[in-house]
Amino acid sequence: MSSEGAEKACVEGRGLALRILLTLFCVAFGWGFYGFVLFWIGIGYMNPKLPQYYGVISLFAQFLPYLASIACLIAWLITWRFKWLKWSLAALLFLVAGTLALQRLQAYLPPGPLRDGM
Repeated sequence: MSSEGAEKACVEGRGLALRILLTLFCVAFGWGFYGFVLFWIGIGYMNPKLPQYYGVISLFAQFLPYLASIACLIAWLITWRFKWLKWSLAALLFLVAGTLALQRLQAYLPPGPLRDGM
């Protein structure tokens, strides 16, 4: 192996090691971050007097952007194309906007039925 070939292999090895470390960091961060976001969404369902259409609005305003953000992050980790990271961040921003809108909208939704045992 020539010195140029060894240098190229060393650079590729460092690039691969950096990519593996960044992937592991993103998976660990994503696990904690998305787990916390799912917990935060779940807190909304602990209200004993949920408004009537809360579940449907929450599905479209919170859960679908949540799943889209996770899917885009996974696609970014697989392909390393920057557009997937941008889509993931855009879905997270939509999730934040949907959560804030849902909180503001709760006062205007009709009351739902009481849950059993409440």
